[in-house]
Amino acid sequence: MYRLSDAGMDAPTLAERMARVIAALESRLGPFPYPSYGIAEAPDDIKGWYAASQQTFIVARASAFGYDHGNTPLWAHEASHAWWGNLISAEGEAGLMVSEALAQLGVLIALETTEGDDATARFLEFSRSGYNSLQSAAGYFHIWRQGGDKPLSELADDRWDHNLSDSKGMWVYHMLRHRVGDRVFFGVLRDIIQQRRGGAVSLADLRAFFLRASDDPGLAEFFAQWLDRAGAPVLDLDWWATRDPDGTRGVHLEIAQTQGGEPFTIDLEIGIELDTGERITRTIALADARHSIDVATGGGRPVRVELDPRRLVLMWRPAYGPRPEPTAD
Repeated sequence: MYRLSDAGMDAPTLAERMARVIAALESRLGPFPYPSYGIAEAPDDIKGWYAASQQTFIVARASAFGYDHGNTPLWAHEASHAWWGNLISAEGEAGLMVSEALAQLGVLIALETTEGDDATARFLEFSRSGYNSLQSAAGYFHIWRQGGDKPLSELADDRWDHNLSDSKGMWVYHMLRHRVGDRVFFGVLRDIIQQRRGGAVSLADLRAFFLRASDDPGLAEFFAQWLDRAGAPVLDLDWWATRDPDGTRGVHLEIAQTQGGEPFTIDLEIGIELDTGERITRTIALADARHSIDVATGGGRPVRVELDPRRLVLMWRPAYGPRPEPTAD
């Protein structure tokens, strides 16, 4: 750790945090490919850049260090390139989904290890200070509104493509991990590293690795809708409390997909808060443009309903800015 100033998180604390981050990455991906990893601070008066990463270290301007939270996402992303981009090269169309999006997955591993699930969810939604705000759910929907969205399997070097891989691409791996579970998810990534170390991997290769490793009959459809088409679910929710003649309370929900094109197929968690303080969670298989469901809540009256409370699905929310225009894709 090479520092020029004492701004932000002090060097010993940042070094200890990064040791934990790399240990967490190693526990999921295997040994770090290099004997060491360094972080160096450069003066802010060097214009035209923010940070530059090499195989065993990263150099960043002083402004990158001036955060009490330590700017963990920046260092974790660059450290993850030791596996994705250096040890394993990306090849073929949509190589950004191998080199960049998988390095961005390292940020999620780092945050859940050092700061917990709530901090990880906030980063997924909004990024954080010191990092690229476009690399988040809110950033992705901004790109969509700007006309820059495209299928992830078609990423190349257009204006928005890098940020698409680090926003929507990050979310796709986040969703895939929760769909297949950590054992399969990280097992596949370790297999790729072991079998292709020093070589190259394409997005098509990565998709094939997962399809061979998982017995999930819906996984091919998952990849098709999240990699081969643009967009994401834009949901409208209407709900009201119900009460049966016997006094049993419940809630009726009407959910509509309004993003245009074919409906997405998603397993959607619904969180229902009751006036008793109890919280009920139900998961529904959403596959149609419109879906109705009734949920019994016992003796409690529903006071609030939230879609996807654990942030497991990339979907538009009002906090992400104006609703994007429907797409035909």
